[in-house]
Amino acid sequence: MAGYSPGPWHIEKQYPDGVAGARWLIVAANGQHVAQTFRSAPQSAANVRLAAAAPDLLHACITAVEVLEPMLSPCEPDCECVLHLLDAAIAKATGAA
Repeated sequence: MAGYSPGPWHIEKQYPDGVAGARWLIVAANGQHVAQTFRSAPQSAANVRLAAAAPDLLHACITAVEVLEPMLSPCEPDCECVLHLLDAAIAKATGAA
């Protein structure tokens, strides 16, 4: 699977606390800046942590499908089982949705 910067991603704080417009950068394993967020909202720190975890979460979802699919298949096409939830998250992350 290609198309996104290699993980793991980590967070770098670009400006110190107390500076208006302080922001965090999300940086890929190859040093590429993937995204940034500004500290204008109380949830900014949580948002940047979630975004930085994206490659790890995608890998975990793909691995979970590989392990669970043989045990839980077949299921109804329109059910809300864990496999369908994982497949939907993977599709959203990879652009297949």
